[in-house]
Amino acid sequence: MAGIIGHMDPFDETETAARDVQQLSGSLKVNAVFSPKCRRCGKTNHTDEDCWYKDRDCHQCGRKGHTKLMCKSKAKSNRDREWKQKVEKPEQKAYASRTLSKAEQNYAQIEKEALAIVFGVRKFHQYLYGNKFTLLTDHRPLTSILSPLKSTPSMAAARMQRWALLLDVSPICCARHDLTIQQGCLMWGVRVVVPPKLHPRVLEELHLAHPGVVRMKSLARSYVWWPGIDSQIELKAKSCHSCQSVQKEPGLAPLHPWMWPSSPWERIHVDFAGPFEGHMYLVAVDAHSKWPEVHIMDSTTASMTIQVLRGLFSCYGIPHILVSDNGPQFCAEEFSVFLKSNGVKHIRSAPYHPATNGLAERFVQTFKHALKASKGIARVRQRLDAFLLTYRNTPHATTKETPAMLFLGCRLRSRLDFLKPSVAGAVHRSQDAQQQRRQRHSRARQFDVGEPGLIPPAGWWLMGSDLVTAESKSPACQSWSALVPARSPAAPRPSRLAFAKPRRCAYNTGIQSEAGAKHSPASGQSRRRMEEAAKHVQGEEEPQSERFRRRKRRRRKS
Repeated sequence: MAGIIGHMDPFDETETAARDVQQLSGSLKVNAVFSPKCRRCGKTNHTDEDCWYKDRDCHQCGRKGHTKLMCKSKAKSNRDREWKQKVEKPEQKAYASRTLSKAEQNYAQIEKEALAIVFGVRKFHQYLYGNKFTLLTDHRPLTSILSPLKSTPSMAAARMQRWALLLDVSPICCARHDLTIQQGCLMWGVRVVVPPKLHPRVLEELHLAHPGVVRMKSLARSYVWWPGIDSQIELKAKSCHSCQSVQKEPGLAPLHPWMWPSSPWERIHVDFAGPFEGHMYLVAVDAHSKWPEVHIMDSTTASMTIQVLRGLFSCYGIPHILVSDNGPQFCAEEFSVFLKSNGVKHIRSAPYHPATNGLAERFVQTFKHALKASKGIARVRQRLDAFLLTYRNTPHATTKETPAMLFLGCRLRSRLDFLKPSVAGAVHRSQDAQQQRRQRHSRARQFDVGEPGLIPPAGWWLMGSDLVTAESKSPACQSWSALVPARSPAAPRPSRLAFAKPRRCAYNTGIQSEAGAKHSPASGQSRRRMEEAAKHVQGEEEPQSERFRRRKRRRRKS
């Protein structure tokens, strides 16, 4: 086992130091070898004449006979100087070794590695005491066990704890210039340096009134001190159950928001509010549009909750996810069976963490505040409806849109819409103005059965259930009272005649029809044709032979 110490301070008198080490070795078998370094490469296992770099070029100055590390020329840049400081190794001044005893041979490997470090520190105590030095080891676990920045594990062996205490002398060394002895007590300024055995008793005295971490440290700085006293005070306060039970709530945890659903009524959050004004309220909020639904509940059992949710599902459909707290209604077997049968995934919030269902919890707070502010104005149902209308028509702080717009695709009409100009109102007012102007030059049209009237020159008109035909060559104006058959009591009432208004109409005068042809007053032949048409309407149809002869005469004339 060998302990190796790399000491930073230079030794000018190498031979004198070697003799001192040999004299101090005592009964231990110590081999201290001191040899001059090679001025070409810096190593000590050969001379300058036998150096391999004797004929090599230096990468710093370009000359032969030495390496870059041993070059005496000035560094070309700060980068080269920094690189040189990094690659340079500490100068080795002495070596020491000894054999292990029979008891030490039975140590574990980690204990043997620690023993080598302790041996080296004790061996070269005269060079290390009062100076800052670095321990180099190839055993990584020892860097944590013997680290001055970390406390020794409580499960470590007693031997390892003693060695760690031996090496942990840095706080005392830092305060060695301020240490004094007064009446047999070691003092650091005005504070007593307490030995390790009395640390628990002093901590109990400091924590007697449960003053807290800050006050315990302030009190200790007036009386006592030992290495690591601040960390031990913090550990003492954290391990006290009474202090932990009355302390403030911890800081807020990072926020993990729910994913925003892509469509309305995909995920809903439900919760109960109340009792308030003698009622309980079931609140359901859509996560996509923030559309709220509030139902007054006389009973909060699982069956009544299912009944209300079934009504909501019938109106808006079945959601994919339902989020609630751990209330007895939502944890009941009946409620779980209802959701499973409808294919709804049920997510319950974590215990003592209502922020999981924060959407419903926040709406409950807003809902209660609104009802309390309007208490005494009207009944609960009326105030609730007014609140829901306003809330659904107000842009939400998260979506920047109204819940009605995202849920229904339109805004809800309210009394505030009366303040805005309406396009429909403008159209109605314009139509009313047109009707008033027309009334000045027109009169109402109303026809009764048997009332004389005018027949248009051509076309087909439907009067009741009978079809009247008038040829284009017929007279422009003709009394049509004879064309109207006597209506039986069982017959339906004839509808109004819908026909185009003639451009000019007068009895016994010419008129221009829709086709633009000018007709003369009614002749005898046209009058007969009209009478035949009247007979056809009344059911007195002429024989087929007469019709044939009439058509033949018409062809001859043409």
